[in-house]
Amino acid sequence: MGEMRLGARNQPVFAAAGLWQRTAAGHGFTAVTCDPTKLIGPAHPRAMITIPRPEDLTTWLQGCYAAIVSLQRSFGAGRMTLRAPVFRARWAERLRRK
Repeated sequence: MGEMRLGARNQPVFAAAGLWQRTAAGHGFTAVTCDPTKLIGPAHPRAMITIPRPEDLTTWLQGCYAAIVSLQRSFGAGRMTLRAPVFRARWAERLRRK
């Protein structure tokens, strides 16, 4: 989401789900993605970052595999905010292609 600012309504800070591990080359990180919401879909039709709900953070950090996988879901368009893109021309071009 390099061209936009994503936020969570009524939350000044939110978490983006990811996985971290040590590797032979150093530290490794990957973002966990899910299906995009209607808000994110026009800009990123294939995926969006998984945003755990505040009440799910303990499970995300300490839960068993099955519990963690169940949290890989869209946050909900109504719970999110999206500020206008920095590069408006590219955003408009993407919307025209739809």
